[in-house]
Amino acid sequence: MEQKRLTTGALLNRIFASRDFSCFVRENRDALHVASFQERVAAHLQRTGMTKEQLIAKSGVERVYGYQLLSGVRAPGRDKVVQLCIGLGLDVEESQHMLSSAQKPALYPRIERDAALLFAISNHYDIFQTQELLHERGATLLGERKE
Repeated sequence: MEQKRLTTGALLNRIFASRDFSCFVRENRDALHVASFQERVAAHLQRTGMTKEQLIAKSGVERVYGYQLLSGVRAPGRDKVVQLCIGLGLDVEESQHMLSSAQKPALYPRIERDAALLFAISNHYDIFQTQELLHERGATLLGERKE
């Protein structure tokens, strides 16, 4: 159990110090598990008591498509993950982890649109405030990109 609490840096140090990869994997198996996107969303829903229906509404994701994303029938694009993070009220760190679990690139502060999204998330903007910020900046709104 304790290995699940390893930082990424500590895990890297163990990799570099190991002389046998099979042994490393055997000794660190629990730390190598990364929760799937659906597992992470389900955990947040359970922790907050929010329903899937509430999350979809707060995220601005089309209802049927939202249920398909949450059930794993469809894989979310990066914008949909961000929308769901906003709907869940996640902070920046949790949002970056959610993007990673969905195998999407992290928000990068040197890209203006990503910087606006990071600003919105860090200031707990809802989906409407976030879309308004993007619109004011002349950036593509969430959900308008082909993913």
